[in-house]
Amino acid sequence: MPLEQVPFNFGGIGVTLGEILPSIKNAELTGRESVGGGQAVRIDGDIVSDDMSDLITDVNSGHAITLSVWIDETSHALRQLRIDGRLYDDDAPETTRLVVITDINSPVDIQLPETASGS
Repeated sequence: MPLEQVPFNFGGIGVTLGEILPSIKNAELTGRESVGGGQAVRIDGDIVSDDMSDLITDVNSGHAITLSVWIDETSHALRQLRIDGRLYDDDAPETTRLVVITDINSPVDIQLPETASGS
């Protein structure tokens, strides 16, 4: 799938989450859980779909959603992100999106297809 068709801004996740987190209302530490092999704190809060527009492209405005984030207790890295509710008008009210982040700072070997490499 071409990058411009991916509805999630993976490249800017750190920056955009840094901008989104202050928008969370009723934020609450709801527990500690094992995520990705380490202990993480879970924070739940309320947000409006408009606030997610830098992270998720073309969201429709005005939808109330619950945002849950899991932050590694040791490294303070984001381990998991869950969005409960509608981001798009076509979504069912019970729609849930889960982003799990693993293998942070691990080497990646990207092989370009022949058409992309110019061969």
